[in-house]
Amino acid sequence: MGTINGVIWTSRSFVYYLWFKSQLEKTLEEDHQEGGGRTAIQVFSNDAVGTALAIAFQYVYWNTAYRPATLFTSDWRASTILFAYIGHYACCNGDTWASELGILNKSWPTLITTFKKVPPGTNGGVSPLGTVASLAGGFLIGVTAAISVLVQLALESPLS
Repeated sequence: MGTINGVIWTSRSFVYYLWFKSQLEKTLEEDHQEGGGRTAIQVFSNDAVGTALAIAFQYVYWNTAYRPATLFTSDWRASTILFAYIGHYACCNGDTWASELGILNKSWPTLITTFKKVPPGTNGGVSPLGTVASLAGGFLIGVTAAISVLVQLALESPLS
């Protein structure tokens, strides 16, 4: 969908999938143990909403000129779809970074429901490093989206 909708849709894919590449390779290995990496169902689940949003955007604007400059001013539909798309992948990336980097925290994480210490890798375990990693993962997607809008605008502006 990235090539249909422009730079912002494509750049998000590059940043997000560069991180997921190692996870997908682990999933495809013969000796892969369940629970360590992402399954095909998890990868599909992460992408289903983003893909649906990209398709919705394309459907709404099939016969309309797409101009990112209007996303932040007059067209609330375009803004809603775009921000939902960016927000979805920021959350996915933040979750992935928290899971993958949070296990490197020196102390055991705290279970979010009982506030008891649990072994690293436990679902629902929260650590300071995982929280910071989550924020950084989401921030990276947001910054990539902002830069992509600037690139898209530069590509669409007439040469002077």
